[in-house]
Amino acid sequence: MQSMQRVAVFDDYPIGRERWSDRIRALGMEPFPVANAPALDKVKLFLITNRISEVVSDHRLYERPYANYTGAELVKECYLAKVGAVLLTNWTRQDADTSLRIHRRWLPYVIDTGQMNAPNDEIRVALIQADKEARQGIIPEKREPFRTIMTIARVEVQATRQMVRVKIGQWNPDAEISFPLDMIPDHMRSEIKPDKLLIAQVNLDAERVEDLYFDKFELPDIDALRKSQAFFDHP
Repeated sequence: MQSMQRVAVFDDYPIGRERWSDRIRALGMEPFPVANAPALDKVKLFLITNRISEVVSDHRLYERPYANYTGAELVKECYLAKVGAVLLTNWTRQDADTSLRIHRRWLPYVIDTGQMNAPNDEIRVALIQADKEARQGIIPEKREPFRTIMTIARVEVQATRQMVRVKIGQWNPDAEISFPLDMIPDHMRSEIKPDKLLIAQVNLDAERVEDLYFDKFELPDIDALRKSQAFFDHP
């Protein structure tokens, strides 16, 4: 007899853990509300020890004395441990360019809790997709990475953080997309200046700017510069 899927529920508010646990239970799964969050470097051990199949988590886990990391960091650790995890947050727009963008490559499914119409159905679909990507390695088209060249528009300070704004002709030539400068390796940062080119792995089939991720940054070499028009014209 197949055992019931056990879904760990992370939320720094007890009422939040109860609410999401009820929804997990309604899906025919076993909720495992986490009252004491493990240290980030102990997440993989926690998942194994407690026989966790999947995870749902709030994003701002640090607002109460619960965890010293974000839900996005937690979901990334789950992904690397090949456990599907879904991020549930009402801060998708506010945190899109910063704490979400940094880890977006490893977030298979992010649900904006303020925009949910059929919560149970949406969570079910999200858990299925997260499991496919993290455990089975089946990546949907909208999350497939492509080596992409972009133009740096400017570097600016938002709050206390330096942000890079770029334009990607292959995605939307009129849009500026932001991400933290500290995503780029230290040895490359002195080259991050307006009108210069930058290369990264980007999911060009993302439908929304919030869903774009950036990974494996490169500075273009001479050959890449000569071929830059081909990058811009790629469908």
